Amino acid sequence: MSNNRPVAACLAAALCLSAGCSKEYAHKRLQKGAAEFAAVQAMLDELRAAGKDGIEVVLARQIADGLDETRSKGLRYVLGELATAENVTLKRVDRWRSDLFRATMESTADGATGTVALLLVRGRDDKLYWANTN
Repeated sequence: MSNNRPVAACLAAALCLSAGCSKEYAHKRLQKGAAEFAAVQAMLDELRAAGKDGIEVVLARQIADGLDETRSKGLRYVLGELATAENVTLKRVDRWRSDLFRATMESTADGATGTVALLLVRGRDDKLYWANTN
């Protein structure tokens, strides 16, 4: 897809953010009623509804363009685990910039519960796309 913003720039921005090196970032925890929170929840719902058999079609729509092979494989693995987990709950969505977000989910698989955080970027089409593990 050519409708995503350059992922490399967003990932570099995320690194900069974690180091606290820019004032243009402002962390904000979004409420469950926020449009971005609802968008991430819809992405998770679509992913989980697809299950193991339909996951590749959904991932082709949901993963940001321009990821290197290692990043793409890691992200596909984590999203695949979320798709087939017994339970997944979106705990929070944080906005770092108008086009950079982090979603934190809690999942249960094989009776064990864990937390995973993933970065998302806003594409030129105003949709959110999975961009990296966090």
